[in-house]
Amino acid sequence: MSWFLTSVLGAAGKIPQVEQPSGQFWTQPEWWSFGVALVALGFSAYPVLRRALRRGRLEVDVHRRFRLSHAIGFPTMSLFLTLRNTGARRVRLKSAALQVHRRGDATTVTLQCWEYFEKVSDSSTALFVPVDIEPDATWSHACLLSKTVDRQSERRLREANVLLKRDLDAKRAPLPEDERKNVIGGAELVAVYTEIFDREFIWEEAEYDFSLEVAYDDVRYTEHFQFTIFDAEATELKAIREEYKHGMPMFYPTERQSALFLPLYSR
Repeated sequence: MSWFLTSVLGAAGKIPQVEQPSGQFWTQPEWWSFGVALVALGFSAYPVLRRALRRGRLEVDVHRRFRLSHAIGFPTMSLFLTLRNTGARRVRLKSAALQVHRRGDATTVTLQCWEYFEKVSDSSTALFVPVDIEPDATWSHACLLSKTVDRQSERRLREANVLLKRDLDAKRAPLPEDERKNVIGGAELVAVYTEIFDREFIWEEAEYDFSLEVAYDDVRYTEHFQFTIFDAEATELKAIREEYKHGMPMFYPTERQSALFLPLYSR
């Protein structure tokens, strides 16, 4: 029945007829205005959206001079690292390590960042622990990287530290100040230090390559470098071995240097 009424009323002009626009929708000016506005909004919002959706990313910068040394033969290196988060989300800095290889033989050692200096002027280090770096924030510190001391060597050194210090103090006590530096500790105790030094020391005259690995989130950033140690420099580093019998530098100061400041080159 409804279709009948509709037909009758429509024929009688009682139901208004809606005029359809001529042509397709893309020929209408309103549609093009909306499209242009939408494209402009997309272009203006793209950089913001791209940054907001981008994960955290560390840019790594390494100072081109570094400190090379050893502790009773165990190799150490100090690098100044600047890590900047250029992403939109915080990142979790987990670790920094070096893989050092001496050219010409199979000598390879891993040095791990266990400590760092809060400020360049600091004389004592802080323990390195994983840390969050916020977007646009920078983590910039001198990192002390060293070889992990095995448990047996650590036990021997800790025992020798107590016994050799006690032996030297007893021998130095009755002597005038200017004669104390020549006192020699017991041969068996001094041998602990020299044996470990001879086994662990690697800084001979040679060309060296090393890879820096910075781990953050699930990313492992790697960069490769090289440096050179000359004969005179290697001799200077090894000379400190002769001071161990006097308890230097473990317990008393010495004028001998056991560190080098060397240039670093990309590889």
